[in-house]
Amino acid sequence: MRLKTNPRFAMLQGVPGALLPAMKKKRTSPKAKTPERIIQAQVDAYIELRGLFCLRIPDWLLSSIMQNQHIPIHVKRALSDILKGMPDNLILSHDRRSLPLELKTDIGKLSASQREVKTAIGTVVARSFEEARAEIDRFKDGK
Repeated sequence: MRLKTNPRFAMLQGVPGALLPAMKKKRTSPKAKTPERIIQAQVDAYIELRGLFCLRIPDWLLSSIMQNQHIPIHVKRALSDILKGMPDNLILSHDRRSLPLELKTDIGKLSASQREVKTAIGTVVARSFEEARAEIDRFKDGK
């Protein structure tokens, strides 16, 4: 068991009872059933299986750019402004149709910029792999 010093008893250093077991913080918000990265991996595999092309900037690439201290801040801001609100996936078909698909967990919420882009380009929001698969199938079948 990990122990930490209780700040109220800091003056009693060396006195038994001044060390108390560390308490874990209770989660205040509900936890998503399936993390978005898992849903994204499933969707990526399904898009490939259906033979569709998808434009997507991987989260790891974006975060490594933003955390790189050698990239100027104005470049990071410009990139952030360009990508703000864009859907996770832009699926393209051979007949020039597109499906902007935003993935969210069962408890995820759209940001204000995502709501704005959704209204402008008709982004479809899927909260599970099953919902995303249904939308991809509908798109692939031309419905």
